[in-house]
Amino acid sequence: MRQMAENGDLRRQFAILRIASVQRVYRENLMNAAAELYSQALSLPIDQREELALMLLESLPDIGDAPIEVSAELEQEIDRRIGEREAGRAQTVDLATFAAAVRAAAQPPASP
Repeated sequence: MRQMAENGDLRRQFAILRIASVQRVYRENLMNAAAELYSQALSLPIDQREELALMLLESLPDIGDAPIEVSAELEQEIDRRIGEREAGRAQTVDLATFAAAVRAAAQPPASP
């Protein structure tokens, strides 16, 4: 009887190890596929990468109507900026120009 219990425990342990192994392989394959997709996406021209990024962002689940808490000062600033934009008084740049400026700002300063 004890040997049957031990065999049952061994079977259970083997099943757990097998499931863990399958899960590990699945995760590795998923990460390899994601890395391959990322590599392919980087080879696209910037305008196509921008479009792909927007499509991916839009594919994420909506957070719904969950309220976002902001300070009164930030709320006023947001309203002011929206008003400036709607009135045509805001100075705007296209996404490519903005992205280039962010990349340039992120570069370490050149050494003398």
